[in-house]
Amino acid sequence: MEKLSICLVSPGHLGSNPRLVKEADALAEAGHRVHVIYGETYAPAIPRDADVLAKAKWTSQKISLFGSRARGLRWRAEQKLAYSLFKKGAGGTEVQCRASHPLFTGLRSAALRHKADLYIGHCLPALPVVVAAAARHGSLCAFDAEDFHSGESEASGPGAVSNKLAHKIESRFLEKCQYLSAASPLIAKAYHETYGVKPTTLLNVFPLEEAGSPEPSPEPPSFYWFSQTVGPGRGLEEMIGILRSLARPVRLDLRGHVAEDYRTALESLARGGQVEVRLLPPDAPATMAPHATGYTAGLALEKRQPLNRDICLTNKAFTFLLAGIPVILSKTLAQEELAGELDQAAMLIDLTKPSESSAALAAWLDSPDRQLEARRHAIQLGRERFNWDIEKRKLLELVANTLSVK
Repeated sequence: MEKLSICLVSPGHLGSNPRLVKEADALAEAGHRVHVIYGETYAPAIPRDADVLAKAKWTSQKISLFGSRARGLRWRAEQKLAYSLFKKGAGGTEVQCRASHPLFTGLRSAALRHKADLYIGHCLPALPVVVAAAARHGSLCAFDAEDFHSGESEASGPGAVSNKLAHKIESRFLEKCQYLSAASPLIAKAYHETYGVKPTTLLNVFPLEEAGSPEPSPEPPSFYWFSQTVGPGRGLEEMIGILRSLARPVRLDLRGHVAEDYRTALESLARGGQVEVRLLPPDAPATMAPHATGYTAGLALEKRQPLNRDICLTNKAFTFLLAGIPVILSKTLAQEELAGELDQAAMLIDLTKPSESSAALAAWLDSPDRQLEARRHAIQLGRERFNWDIEKRKLLELVANTLSVK
C-alpha cells in the first residue's frame, strides 16, 4: 500500500494523551507521514510534552492558550459565550462546536491549513475539526473515542448540559467518519446502540519496550495508583477506608498532580490507622509501568456514575499487567468483564461494600501462593496479550483498509 499523509488532532497535551502518541508512533513506524496538531492548556503538563517531542518521529503543531494572552482570553471568552448560548437553546452547529472547547477555533484553522489523506480526531472537540478538514481537502477522516462522551458527565444538573452538547456533536459528525475506534468493548457498544455506528475496540495498552522488570511482592503490602490528577471522586477515599480495615501496616502510593487541600484530606483519612499514604510527582506516560513494578498490586478504581466511568477501561489495569503486578479492579460493568479475562491476575472489589472488600483483600494478602500465582499470570498476560505490540495491528489494519479506498 502506498504510504500517505495522516494528520492527528487533539485538544489535549501530548504528555497527557499516551493513546494519541502511541497511534502517531505506530503510523510513523509503518512509513506514513504523520503530523500531530495538539493543544496546550495546562502549564504543568508542558514539560511532559517536550519529553514526547524529543523522541517523536513525526511533525507537530501546538495550539496554545498561552502563546498570546489576548488570543487566549478571546478563545476562552468565545467558548464561554457559545456554551451560554447553547444552554439557552440558541445557535446551531457552529455554536455547539465552539462551546465544546476554547481551542476549537485554533485547532480547526490549523487542520484546514494542513493537507492530509486521512485526519484522525482524538477527544470530542477534534471530531468536527477532522470532518471539516477532510471536507476541505477531499480527504478521509476517522475518530478515536477514548470515552463515551455523551455519558461523561452526571445525568442531572450542569452535567446534563455537557452530555447534551456532546450528543449533538456526535449525532452530526460521527456518521461522516470512515472509521471509528473505541477504548473499551462497552464504549464501542454504547456508540453502536446510540448512533448505529460500529467502532473497533483498541484497548489502552502499552508497548512491550515500556515493561518494567518484575520484582518480588514487598513487605509490608504496598499498592499503587496513578493519574494526571489525584483528586476526589476517583474511589481513593473508599479505598483508604478498605485498607484501614485490614488492621495491618500497608502503604498506598498515589502519583499525579494533587491540590494541597486534597493532600490534607487524604492524610486526614489515613490518620490513626496503619495506612501510609505517599504522594508522588507526575511523570511521563512511558514511565508508568516501570514505576509500578515491585508493588503488591495496582489499583484500577472506577465508580459506576456517570455512565462513561461504568463502561470505560482506562490504561491503569493494562499498565499494571505490563509491570508484572496483579490488578485490583473496582466493580463496574467494564471492569467486571475484564476481571473474567484476567482470572487470577485480578481481584474484583466493590467500593460500595467496604467490609466485604476488606475481608476479600485480607484473605488474598494472607495467601502467598495466591499472590505468587497472580504475579505470574499478570506477567504472562502483559507479555502475551495485553500490550500495544499486539493491539496496534488492529489500528494499522483499520488505517490500511481505509486508505485503500482513497
